[in-house]
Amino acid sequence: MQTTPRELPAKGPERPSYVPNIPNFRDVGVTVNNWVGRKILKEGVLYRSAAIEHASQIDRELLRDKLGIRTILDLRLKSERSTAQEQAQLVEGKVYVSSHIEGIRYNMVDLIGKDTKKYLLNLLGWVSWLRFSVLYYVLRNHMAAKRILSRELLRNRGMNGFLIDILDHGKAQILEALRALVGPPTSTPILIHCVHGKDRTGLITILILLALNVPRDAIAHDYHFSDQGLVGQRENTSKYMEAHGLDQSFATTSQGLVGELDTHIRRVYGGIDGYLSAIGFTASEARRLRECLAA
Repeated sequence: MQTTPRELPAKGPERPSYVPNIPNFRDVGVTVNNWVGRKILKEGVLYRSAAIEHASQIDRELLRDKLGIRTILDLRLKSERSTAQEQAQLVEGKVYVSSHIEGIRYNMVDLIGKDTKKYLLNLLGWVSWLRFSVLYYVLRNHMAAKRILSRELLRNRGMNGFLIDILDHGKAQILEALRALVGPPTSTPILIHCVHGKDRTGLITILILLALNVPRDAIAHDYHFSDQGLVGQRENTSKYMEAHGLDQSFATTSQGLVGELDTHIRRVYGGIDGYLSAIGFTASEARRLRECLAA
């Protein structure tokens, strides 16, 4: 069930976006701590947001110099990154972010990996699979092919089912994403983002918070807080969903996601520790994750 954010403090960074040109930006530690009413996570270590292509030079300096971000974990498809760069060049003829921010390490992890894509394709009926194959491999019309996947699969499985598919079949990608937090000492502070900073970013953040034994209502609060963070992006988000063949229910956070993920992980893997072990995230890495983020 969706949580209702508590009244925010007059000061403090739990506004949905405090980097002007980066939507849905927030400090996860601040969001969680404000919800539970005490400090259980370190602040200024784990950030999340939507895509950052429209960040101004001032925004970029804020990320690197004031917030001290050392790593950006980008969970988008390669095609999504390319499209975002092209669109950024059309905004008033300016390119705000045409290259990586100097001094920040970038980890590109396509969270919808090969095994997940293969699994989803196998769910298609043979007619839809044939249409997809012709559009994607022969005609190279990737957007039309993706709309088939969206129409045939995501609408039926819903966002919760889709993210559980990534959880089960994208283990290698999730492992790579989690290891971005426990690498060299200079890996954090870290900013995690996808397109809207809502679902794929939400999945990784949920797993991190489950591993830290954060209360489930606080995890749900952070996840659903994206609905506030994307208020100014409703039109863009709606257009994105329409272009991908999805209805407007996908433009907001998904009801019951945290509970369904937690229940699935407990049922299939015996809990979050079992899941982390199943993907190859070692006990020492889990310990470093807690040392990095737990207050």
